[in-house]
Amino acid sequence: MGEITWGLITKVAPISGFIGAIIVLVVNTYFTNKGKKAGVRSYVEVVRASADPELDKGVFKTGSKMILTDELEEHLAKSKEDGGIIPDALKWRPNFLRVNNISANPCFGMKIKGVQKIQKKPNLNETFIDLELYALKGGDEIYIPLKSINSTNDSTIIIEIEYKTIANERMLYKNEMVYKDGELDKIVQSIYVVKWWWRNEKVVHTTVSNVEWKTIK
Repeated sequence: MGEITWGLITKVAPISGFIGAIIVLVVNTYFTNKGKKAGVRSYVEVVRASADPELDKGVFKTGSKMILTDELEEHLAKSKEDGGIIPDALKWRPNFLRVNNISANPCFGMKIKGVQKIQKKPNLNETFIDLELYALKGGDEIYIPLKSINSTNDSTIIIEIEYKTIANERMLYKNEMVYKDGELDKIVQSIYVVKWWWRNEKVVHTTVSNVEWKTIK
């Protein structure tokens, strides 16, 4: 009996050890790859800026890109034409959505979408941004002209930016601005790693108070 038991142990033990080694290897590889992906992730920052490209030179980063619309081109042409006549303080400042890649790593295949959802009136929901960009290098900024948004009703403005990292990992930035009685109540910003087969992994989640700020020139 003892000989039979010992024979089974000598046969099973190497197999168990091999399986254990494979499991350890798989686990180590998973966490190593996860660490490498986290190290090359790109993170974006989104803020709203009100400025005139012709007058407020200190607001826009040199070398950054600005998307041109018919309305903006018309404004720029008029701003140049009226430059020395109308005081700067009386000039209308266009609103821009500034998307800034605050990491050193580039991001690719950016899909930017902005939607205004009206509470209790879904038929009034409006998509005001829907565009795609090829890439945004680390430290680069892009400015997207914004149309005037009617925030007199209780509504939520949602801006989503989905993009890929150099490790082919898909990220999602989400910005939610909640308005109550026409006043901005709160801003919620989140960054996720998109998981196709499971719930998205939340990397950052913060509630920002409505703070007014001015860019120092």
